[in-house]
Amino acid sequence: MRFLALLPLFFALGLCGVLPHTKFEKEIEKQIDVDEFKKDMKILDAHLAVETDAERAELQNLLAAVEPVPSLEAEAEKDEEAVNADNKADLFEGDIVLTNEQLSYVMANETERAKRQASMNTAIWGTTPIPFSFAAGVSDEVKGIVRAATAFWTANTCVNFQENGAGENKILVVNKGGCYSSVGKVGKTQELSLQNNGCNSISTATHELEHALGVYHEQSRADRDTYVRVNKDNIPTQNQHNFDSYPTSSAMGLPYDFGSNMHYTSDSFAKDYKIPTLIAVGSYADYQNSMRGHMPSFLDILKVNKYYKCDQKCSNKANPCKNGGYLDVRNCAKCVCPEGLGGPDCTGNPDGCVVELQASTSYTKRTIEMGKYGQPAQLKYENCAYVAPEGKRIEVVFDAIYSGYGSGCRMGGIELKTKTNMLQRGFRFCETPTKKSYWSDTNKLPMLVWSNEGSFRADIHLNKMVRAFRCKLFSFLTIHSIKCTFA
Repeated sequence: MRFLALLPLFFALGLCGVLPHTKFEKEIEKQIDVDEFKKDMKILDAHLAVETDAERAELQNLLAAVEPVPSLEAEAEKDEEAVNADNKADLFEGDIVLTNEQLSYVMANETERAKRQASMNTAIWGTTPIPFSFAAGVSDEVKGIVRAATAFWTANTCVNFQENGAGENKILVVNKGGCYSSVGKVGKTQELSLQNNGCNSISTATHELEHALGVYHEQSRADRDTYVRVNKDNIPTQNQHNFDSYPTSSAMGLPYDFGSNMHYTSDSFAKDYKIPTLIAVGSYADYQNSMRGHMPSFLDILKVNKYYKCDQKCSNKANPCKNGGYLDVRNCAKCVCPEGLGGPDCTGNPDGCVVELQASTSYTKRTIEMGKYGQPAQLKYENCAYVAPEGKRIEVVFDAIYSGYGSGCRMGGIELKTKTNMLQRGFRFCETPTKKSYWSDTNKLPMLVWSNEGSFRADIHLNKMVRAFRCKLFSFLTIHSIKCTFA
């Protein structure tokens, strides 16, 4: 009798095998069986834990070669997964609310991994306007960010959004415990959460909307082990399922993109933020601190266009676009070019900012100012091409970079695209790298400078001898200054 009297207490404490649902779990249980999800994620956690002796030895060698990030401030720029972890919101891959059907697919393929060639069953919205609206409690700031994010996807793809539009299937933006979304159209009203404090950035809003359009994370691609290794020892056991890989559901035949806005940072879910959870391998090692973008990349946008067959809008037009460019689905008379390229056929320089470097002993000074101190956070961006004489290459040498930014440089920094193939994002810097020197493959060096803060200033001094390129980025509160010198 005494045991029966204690049963309610056992249940309340979760000692009978079933823990009571958290507030967050109660919010999503109308979409997915939470208890089944938690059980299945433990199975995936156990799968990632399986390593051979050779794999473990390789991982230790990779870790030994990775430079630590001594001044990393994890609080400075949390991504969606970190915000959700703070809210104790355990989701698939950190910020995805699966349907029961999608969860069944994941677990069916867990036992038949070799058959993972079909994509996950994800419904797309089509090109009719996707209705979206805001629930009570969403701040005016977040509303503005969501409107900007939907406008971004509308401008760059054939997908359309309509605020308060009619339709049975719709997106409801809510202010709940974290940043998360469903993947694709799941039917009826599906919630997309952007917590007012923590998810209030254009980067996060475009990321979650890309999930809603049907795209999974980049590092979950089936081919990801060619590019990164997972350091499970620095990942809490309950989060290891977030690092499994799945079929090429989001690849669409495109190259792997370290700088995708859908890629984890190198320290996502880390127990110790000075040690990576993802390690770039082999010839990709220079991307170690360039994982995750500050906005959707060229390949992110192309992926959505392919997924929604947007190219059919220009199917009756000849395609003059080179270097991986494609016809603009909103204006089939012009090309959309990878960052750093431009012109009518993507063989030229980007519009508006080209610096021609000729033989000279004189210096040229340029100043870039983005916003003013005290203004609300807003993305400021400059895309310049530095061009040396034919046959010359440009060496980039970093003296020092000082900032409070961490892996991925989502809040501001410099990106250099040194490779001949410019489809993928380049190397990004907001901390001083140990490797000081970077050479362009050709006589052209695209340099992208951006800030997600309220103010930004960059002073650039150019020596036209084209010998070395030295950059310094200084940070004081919300005032940022980048100084780059050819010398």
